[in-house]
Amino acid sequence: MEKKGPIRFCTLGDENTKFYHTVASVNRQKNSIRLLIDNGVEFYDNSQKLTIATSFFRQIFSESSSSDRDFALSQLYPQPENLQDLCLPSTREEITKVIHSAPNNKSPGPDGFTNEFYKKFVNKLLPDLQAIFQDLFNNSIDLSGVNHSYITLLPKIATAVQIKDFRPISLLHSVPKLISKTITIRLQKEIPKLIDPMQSGFIKGRSITENLIFASELVQSALKNKKLMLVLKLDFYKAFDTVSWDALFRVLETRGFPEKWIDGTLILLKGETDQATALKEILDSFTRFSGLQINYHKSTLVPIHLAEESKEMVTQILQCPTSSLPCSYLGLPLSTTKSTHNMLLPVISKVDKYLAGWMPLSKGGRLTMINSVISAIPTYYMSCCIWPEKSIEAIDKIKRAFLWQGEKSIKGGHCLVAWKTVLLQKQQGGLGIRDLRAHNTGLVLKLANRVLTDSDDPMAKWFRQKYLQSTIQLKPRNNDTPTWKLILSHFQILSSVEQVKIGNGRTTLFWKDQWMPQHLEYTYPVLFSFAINKECAVESQFSHNTWQLQLHPNLSYQAETELQALLQNLQTISPSPETADTRELLYPKP
Repeated sequence: MEKKGPIRFCTLGDENTKFYHTVASVNRQKNSIRLLIDNGVEFYDNSQKLTIATSFFRQIFSESSSSDRDFALSQLYPQPENLQDLCLPSTREEITKVIHSAPNNKSPGPDGFTNEFYKKFVNKLLPDLQAIFQDLFNNSIDLSGVNHSYITLLPKIATAVQIKDFRPISLLHSVPKLISKTITIRLQKEIPKLIDPMQSGFIKGRSITENLIFASELVQSALKNKKLMLVLKLDFYKAFDTVSWDALFRVLETRGFPEKWIDGTLILLKGETDQATALKEILDSFTRFSGLQINYHKSTLVPIHLAEESKEMVTQILQCPTSSLPCSYLGLPLSTTKSTHNMLLPVISKVDKYLAGWMPLSKGGRLTMINSVISAIPTYYMSCCIWPEKSIEAIDKIKRAFLWQGEKSIKGGHCLVAWKTVLLQKQQGGLGIRDLRAHNTGLVLKLANRVLTDSDDPMAKWFRQKYLQSTIQLKPRNNDTPTWKLILSHFQILSSVEQVKIGNGRTTLFWKDQWMPQHLEYTYPVLFSFAINKECAVESQFSHNTWQLQLHPNLSYQAETELQALLQNLQTISPSPETADTRELLYPKP
């Protein structure tokens, strides 16, 4: 009976039958807003509901009326950037590229034109579009005729009866969407000039998990050194349209934009009341200048090593609730220990809930869903920590049941093939489902590789300056943080899959990394057994422009022979102090 509805929908869903019209009626009733409750009063009349919605969203999407905007922007940004290329005339090639990069299957706006329409008739539309873009960059066009949209309200929860429970979605005219996409593509080339190096979100090659790693390092350091610290997780109201346009235009002008152009923050500070007072004043000034409102009721304060009296004073100053570690930051657990199964339960629950609506799919459809969607959900959470086996097994259990039976749970007898075989590539007889343990290891290896190779990456700089100032050290020390211990544990795996091009030799293992045609520990095994430090860096074996290997005395005859052969091969190689080591994969990507 549970699958009867989906079966009928497959056979009768698009026919002109009673079943079709019943489904349409149910969907229409489900999508309509029957009533709204405002201040405890129920409203059923459409005009009254419209008044409530208009008043609510007008208040949210309105500019702050405050005039306290006295930031000295010229001191923050003393040298404007050269951004004149943003206003160059649009070419036919640029417009064509923008049109073909637009996604398909998107709802049209008031003009009724979809992206597919523009792609099909791009050659006929190009002259008119180029004229529009030309007038746009010459400030000689009036867009008021197309500057309106269809607005629909989507419920945030199943029982939405208050206007705050709905999310407004705008369907724009196609021309403004093409204009904004063109501007976005142009701006992408200039963004590196404008952003701070510490900005990690929405930057190609970077990840917001870097912020979690920085936060974890600082919190763990404070705990180990018994320092007072306050961790304040700020929550901004979602009403981003309350940003002051005047303030925004002033920032754009100061950064060098031509006249034609004109959620989650974590703050760590010393655990002192005067620091909290100064921060509150700064946040209040920022709010008055920008119009962005901070939701202190949803913000979280985590005191570390603070006495109860100090906690109460700081809480009173910042006016937000307190919490303790571990806590959630950017959707990830901020903790001073390894990730536990309990910390990852929300992710497992997310996978379980997502599959609930897809049980009726065919087996082939379920396989596609697992490969394209479900296996990707844990990726974000696996990028900076190693998952416990219990957590990986919990997700694999959900995937097994969904694949073989389309159910939430399954007994072993219903599994047609061993799970290890299912995880193999299709060329090897499997189904190509992602092995989460291997995937997790690969993501952490990527993190470790960045530490060893990215000279300009702020996160890599942090770890190198903190842990690799002198030379690489594979053995963890007592005061090392869990994050660094995690990275260290994967350096050895990197040695087996990467070829190193020597720079200064600081991050390359002399014996165990492949910076010569073969690993030296295997090419000269007897000599390797005499090494004082088998995990030494290349830099440590080179001094005063000559190779000086650190070996135990009284070498055997075979070791002496291997030493002479090695020194002969090293004659043409010397580290360059000003250049960083670089790495590349020994094996091509599949």
